[in-house]
Amino acid sequence: MRKRINGYTLIELLVVVAILGTVGFIVTQIFFTVLQSTAKTDLTREVKQNGDYALSVMEKMVRNAIGLDNVVNPCPFTNRNSLQITNPGNPSTTTTFSLSGNQIASTGGMLTNTKVRANNLFFTCTRTSGKPDLIMISFALTQANVSATRPEEKASINFQTTVSLRNY
Repeated sequence: MRKRINGYTLIELLVVVAILGTVGFIVTQIFFTVLQSTAKTDLTREVKQNGDYALSVMEKMVRNAIGLDNVVNPCPFTNRNSLQITNPGNPSTTTTFSLSGNQIASTGGMLTNTKVRANNLFFTCTRTSGKPDLIMISFALTQANVSATRPEEKASINFQTTVSLRNY
């Protein structure tokens, strides 16, 4: 009779190593996917916050403006890259919105920070008799790190709104 030797066979060890290797590979892939999606979420959040802030400032100021500077911006016009409005508190002052380098700027300062790049800032004015002028504002923001090559490392958002002047 043969004596039984305790231990594992080579086949059993190979099966265990293959199972552990597969489980390890799957866990590693899940971990890297979570890291990539977190990075993409952070980039998108930064771009969205900057765009929402710039858009809200421009909307509020345009909505409350006395009117457009009709010398610089006679309405109607299409796809102008700057807009000059007459301020409500002091009719002798104006505010201009435009691109300054890669940032959206107003007369009072920058509306976006250096973590994003702005492009395609356009203003369109439409006029209807008996109604207030409508100003359409549109622009695109991307993250400032343009060296990214993978889609999960890029964030780009288009912003657009239409504002009706209250004072006409």
